[in-house]
Amino acid sequence: MTCNNIFLFQPDAGVTESHDIPSDVSARLNFGPEAISGLSIGDAGELIISFVDGGQLNLTNFDDLVDNGNLLYLEDGTLIDPSILTAAAISPQALNTIETASGVASAADAIKIAQPAANTTQEITMQSGQKYVCDFDPKNAATVEVNDGQMVLTFADGSQVVINNYSDVMAGDLPAELTIADGTVIEPEALLVEATEVETIEEILEVAEAPVEESAAEQVANIEPAAGESSVAEA
Repeated sequence: MTCNNIFLFQPDAGVTESHDIPSDVSARLNFGPEAISGLSIGDAGELIISFVDGGQLNLTNFDDLVDNGNLLYLEDGTLIDPSILTAAAISPQALNTIETASGVASAADAIKIAQPAANTTQEITMQSGQKYVCDFDPKNAATVEVNDGQMVLTFADGSQVVINNYSDVMAGDLPAELTIADGTVIEPEALLVEATEVETIEEILEVAEAPVEESAAEQVANIEPAAGESSVAEA
């Protein structure tokens, strides 16, 4: 699996540029916070980046990118977190209050793993040393299992994420790194342990439908009397 990146550059001084980023690519901004005077969200959901030299960059479909789980980073790895953006401009330094795992924010080449639509499956092939960012929390999966070297995450809506080559890569000399969007590192072993502790719906139903064993007294009471014998014991 390859990661397609497009690179957006700072406009010339005093110039305003607008861009619509395709939903199937990751965008890398080739400028850092020192060049930015403020970031805000416009009336149509666009991201407005204002520069100290009077230039401006508008990402017109920023709302759609966020809804699709796309991540946007500045050149120095600062994550542009949509949850803290408003119509009022904020300084880029405010973005640095977000803690990230080592190397995650600076990994502009990280591969995004999005949760697929209901009842559909997304497959990726894990690569050694690659960073992967999940736009969902794997702990919210209904089941997590490893079969034949694949990690399979199944969600309540019937969707699945299948990570091929998982066992080989994670056991190799240069394992991949899995994180969620806020930079929290996913510990696969802990994830699998948590998943095994949760009863599946099938297991619950099996317990509910299992026949209840009769006690010895109930078994005696249910024995039919032989022909000619009274079913009531005489005093």
